[in-house]
Amino acid sequence: MLRDINDILDITSKIEEVNRERDELASKIQKINATSELALRESTHRDKIVTEATKDILNNAKSLDSVIELKDKYGDLSILNNLQEHFKKQKKIDLALKDLENVESDINSLFLDSIINTNYEVVKEIADKLNVFVSEYLNLDSKISTFLQSLIKKFNEEFLENYISVISEDFEKELLEAKWDKIDYMLRIDDNVLKLRALSTNIYKFSQCYIICNENDNNKLQKFRFRNFKSIANNFKIRFMFHFHETNLNNKKFKLQIYFQFLNSYLSENLYKCINIFHDHRNAISESLVHEQFIDHILEPIRTKIKFILMNKKKENDIKTLLILISEILTTDKNLTKSYKYQGNSLINLIPSDIWDLWVSYHIEVSTKQVDSLFNVNNPNANSNEDQLTNSSKDFIKLFNKFFLNLEAFFELSLISIHEEYKLILFSKIFLNLINKYLSFVLEINILKDGNKHSKQEELLQTLIKLENLSIVNKMLIEYSNNLIFIQLTDLVNKQNKSNSQKINSIFENVINEYETNINHDIKDSIIYRIQKLLKESLLKYFKISSKTWSTISDNSDNANKNMHISSELSNTVKLMTNINTQLKNLDIDQSLKFSIGNEILNITVKYFTENILKLNIFNRQGLMQVKHDYESVVMSLDILNDDYINFNHKIMLESLAILNLKYDFNAQEFTLKEYAKGNQFTDLKDYLSIKYMNDSEIQETLFRIVYGNIV
Repeated sequence: MLRDINDILDITSKIEEVNRERDELASKIQKINATSELALRESTHRDKIVTEATKDILNNAKSLDSVIELKDKYGDLSILNNLQEHFKKQKKIDLALKDLENVESDINSLFLDSIINTNYEVVKEIADKLNVFVSEYLNLDSKISTFLQSLIKKFNEEFLENYISVISEDFEKELLEAKWDKIDYMLRIDDNVLKLRALSTNIYKFSQCYIICNENDNNKLQKFRFRNFKSIANNFKIRFMFHFHETNLNNKKFKLQIYFQFLNSYLSENLYKCINIFHDHRNAISESLVHEQFIDHILEPIRTKIKFILMNKKKENDIKTLLILISEILTTDKNLTKSYKYQGNSLINLIPSDIWDLWVSYHIEVSTKQVDSLFNVNNPNANSNEDQLTNSSKDFIKLFNKFFLNLEAFFELSLISIHEEYKLILFSKIFLNLINKYLSFVLEINILKDGNKHSKQEELLQTLIKLENLSIVNKMLIEYSNNLIFIQLTDLVNKQNKSNSQKINSIFENVINEYETNINHDIKDSIIYRIQKLLKESLLKYFKISSKTWSTISDNSDNANKNMHISSELSNTVKLMTNINTQLKNLDIDQSLKFSIGNEILNITVKYFTENILKLNIFNRQGLMQVKHDYESVVMSLDILNDDYINFNHKIMLESLAILNLKYDFNAQEFTLKEYAKGNQFTDLKDYLSIKYMNDSEIQETLFRIVYGNIV
């Protein structure tokens, strides 16, 4: 649209601009058309090439070589790469099948030779080839797998097993004739022994040629590869069957132990003889291999017999025989491990869980009855039999050891997880039950007769007996904590307890803590309390000695203290303390506990002499000396003092007496003045009397007793 004069004047240039744009547009359209035609021609050409290449590949990709030629022609196409891998695999399969056919021919040739002419090296070579095929080709192709497994079956079952069966039969005849396992057989490495060794080694070598294709063959392989040991154990099998084939288990005179005694006797006589005869280092038959396999194969008829007994006695519900059998199995397994170092398949693994339940329940029931019969305060005889408490720790230890010996073989065996639970159940229901019942028994029993008509000394004696018995048992529990069986049980508990904060150091930890709480606190405190009552009662007459007496005791000479006698009022106290000291010394308890009790008695003695004698009376010089002599006599009867022991209260008592004696020291009168006592500075006094234990307030209090006339 023309808007003004300028548009009219510029119309020519506008027309020219429009023409230029039209020409440019026409040129672009022409180029686009030309490009489209070229693209169409190129696309048509490309389709033609692809079609021809596809037809070429389909018609000519018939072999590995032709595929390689096609790759040279068309490049690295994925379809050609796949075809190349396919033909490579097929070529490998074809070669493998051809090789397997050759192996089949080799296997067939084995059947053409007589037994005598069978060559081990030939058999070993075939076995090696088959093993290579198993490792490299078994899963490569179903055709190979089927063919290979058929060859292995033919090699293993039709040739190898039959061949070894024949030569084993000959070997077993030689073994019987040699009578090598007779008790009177004298072992000499001669031609006969070398012949037996060679026959055994030959069977072993052929047995190692057995081929396995999958894991299901492993069990069979393990048995077959030690076929020579089955033959070596044949002598035992024959003798065992000869002795026991008509055994009647219902015959009361027959004992199951005879089976296991026979086994032990045979091993004792022949194990190391067997090792010496049949080991062969040149053919990888070591002494340890002979040792393990001989025992393992000797056990086979025993295992068969055990299975038979378990099955029949379970049907008959003959629990007694089953329990005896389990005990014998445990004992035998322990003996095999300890005496013969056997680490193979235990006999105990033959026992099913339901029979284990019977065995565990039986032991718990029997142990509970035994514990209750000994350590039950409700037992009519419990509170009337002094020996039942006095000897209770011996009874406990005897019973604990009995339980331990009965179950030791079970606890020592490395068992499956279900048996770990049995271990913990047995420990809890038998050992912990015994320990807890015994503690309750000792704490609750009262052997004092006639109700309340008994002396305080009898009460003390009963408490001392309780202390001794609990201490003996606690000491035994601490020792058993270091036993390997209980260490393993501790580890088992910690393994089952996933919380690290609740790990225990010993499976006895809680019960030991409970015992020690009673020993070191409750019972000890009770003993100290009873001694305190006895001591106070014995001192009553002594407490009644008046100041008049203490302050008027005559001083006949300067050496009177050398011949000084204990106050007559204290004679019973000294006898009492001497008797208590003897009782403590004779107790089978820790020395630290004896010391702790003696230390507390000394503290009580100091308190009585200080509070009831020194602070309540007036003394002259001889009276003060008498009190000191009396005090030292009582302390001496306790027999607790020695060079390594310091009781602060005792030292303070002696220092107090020394300060009071300053009244009679003419060289120390300045210390007895009121002004000095009020001064609170006692360094020179401490130096003068070598005071180490009294503090200033105690010194001041003692000095004031002089000042106020308590010392005359």
